[in-house]
This record gives sequence, C-alpha cells and structure tokens, in this order.
Amino acid sequence: MRLYGNMILDSIAQSAFGLEIDSQDNPNSPFVEHAKDLLNINNANPRVLAVYLLPQLAPIFNYFNIGLFSYKAKQFFLDVTTHALNLRKDGKNKRVDVLQLLADAQENHDPSSDSGEIPELAGNKEKDSHTVMKKGLTKEELMAQAMTFFLAGYETTRIALSCLSYALATNPNLQEKLYKEIQQAASTSETLSYDAVNKIEYLEMFLNETLRLYPPGILADRVCTEDITINNIMFTKGTGLFYNIYSLHHDPKCWEDPEKFDPERFSKENVDKIHPFAFLPFGTGPRNCIGMRFALLVVKTTLARVVQKFRFEPCEKTQVVMFVIFHLATMTHIAMLW
Repeated sequence: MRLYGNMILDSIAQSAFGLEIDSQDNPNSPFVEHAKDLLNINNANPRVLAVYLLPQLAPIFNYFNIGLFSYKAKQFFLDVTTHALNLRKDGKNKRVDVLQLLADAQENHDPSSDSGEIPELAGNKEKDSHTVMKKGLTKEELMAQAMTFFLAGYETTRIALSCLSYALATNPNLQEKLYKEIQQAASTSETLSYDAVNKIEYLEMFLNETLRLYPPGILADRVCTEDITINNIMFTKGTGLFYNIYSLHHDPKCWEDPEKFDPERFSKENVDKIHPFAFLPFGTGPRNCIGMRFALLVVKTTLARVVQKFRFEPCEKTQVVMFVIFHLATMTHIAMLW
C-alpha cells in the first residue's frame, strides 16, 4: 500500500498542483510530510470527534483553528497554491492541471458581481443572453478545491489498487485470464494507452467486482431538498441522510452469493441485470465522488501495467477473509494487505 500511495501522491501533485515531488525516492519532502499529515485523520482524536459530532460549534472551531486537518498542513498548501498561482499569472508557467483550470475560471469572472448569478437563468432579460456574471474564487477557495480533489482521489485510489492486488493474489486463475487479455491488447497497440486499456473488457469487469466487494467508501451522505415520505417515514427538507454503500454491495437481495468474487457479474450478458442503485462505489448523481474519474484513470492504467510486469501471490501473512476497518474520514481502510 505504501508504494501505491507514493505513486498516487506523485500523480495528484502533478495533476492538481503542477508539482513533481518523486515521493518514492524523496519521502521526506515537505509536500509529502504535509500531505501525510492531512491524510492521517485519527477517529480516536478528540479534535476530530468534536468536529464531526458538534458541527453547530463550527464558528468557535474556526476561530481557534480547530478542524479535521492541522493548521500547519493547511497553511502549507495555501502557500503552495498561492505560489503556483503567482507563477501562472503572467502566462509563462501555464500547465494542464486542476489548479490551472481553477485559475482560468477565476480570471474570467466579473469582479463587479457579488451574486454569482447567471442573468438569463435568473430571468434578467435586459442583459445580453451571452453575458454571464460570475463570482471569482478566493485563493483559499482555490486551495480548498485542489485539496478536495487531492483528498477524494488519493484514498479511494490507494484502497482500490490495494484491494485489486489482494483479489489478484487470491484468484490466480482470474489473474491469468486478465493477464492474457492485457497482453492481447498490448499486442494490437503501440503503447498501452488509457484508450487501449479502456477497451479491455475483462479488466473493467475485474475492477468493478473489486469495487463491489471492497468499496473504497462505505458511506455517503445527502441532504433532503424537499419534504418527502418513504415507507411511511417522513423526511423533512434539510434533513441529513447517510446511505450505506457497503451494505448495498453485500445485500443478497441485490447480488447472488454476494461474498463470492465473480467478475462475470459485470459481463455484457449480466450487467443489465444489476439494479442501477445497487452498485455505487463512488456514489451517484451530480454530487458523486469528485475524484472518481481521476481514480479510475489511475487505477486502470496502473493495474494493466502491474499485471503485465508482476504476478501476485498470497504469502504466509495473507488472510483469506479480509478485515475491514471503518474510518470516520476515509470511510474505509482495508487491513491485512501484504
């Protein structure tokens, strides 16, 4: 998991902040140290418990710099974001990354508008239909967006790759089948690009079954936008709700023999039989996981390359039944992976 984590950290640093940190060979760099500090959220920490259990005290917590993340780590990434934005203002250091997209969006805003309103959607017919009034992001908001991408993409990807390795090691026949399909795809393509990887049907099936059995996140939350009654239970507008992804993925009403690892569930012949809300590894709807596309891109390309080069086998420490430890922040942490 450590090697996967370092690789993902490098990918996110480059794609979100435009930085090359090489955490495999330079594990003590300031970026790596502060990133680990951000990711190390201990649910036994009184500070973390207070933030989760007493959200109504948020103004007090903010005043005293009490939060899920350490003030020192947040300040470091704010400084990194500010420095990166300053380098890009003159256009000499533009890159194709998340921070650049956010910076470009900020540059195009109308500073005279504080409403963030789009006139034609708000019914303002006097203004030109192409006129859009936007409220720009502050540098703190830019940092927050980049960090959300970082936090959402890192843990889901690391857990997914670790569980894929476990599934490969404990299912040698399926590992061999996947290897053959990857090799076949590699023989018909000059490079095993993301587009080529996306065409490997069995890789998609193997990945989906891993995400079903070992979802990176076990819970997701939503807020009711209107009063609604479901099964004679009234939910009022503004009520916060959690839905249990892990239980859905292991529900025998939705899945035959749910504890069995079977990629054929997601074959072309069977995938249409799956209820659309029975498989939610990244949530669903417009507010699904912001790191989903990044995670899938990294997972698929990494899995294809790793299976080409290595064979996974269980060792004396490998446990047939994987233990799942639930975590307040990252939702799921898979233990006993060697």
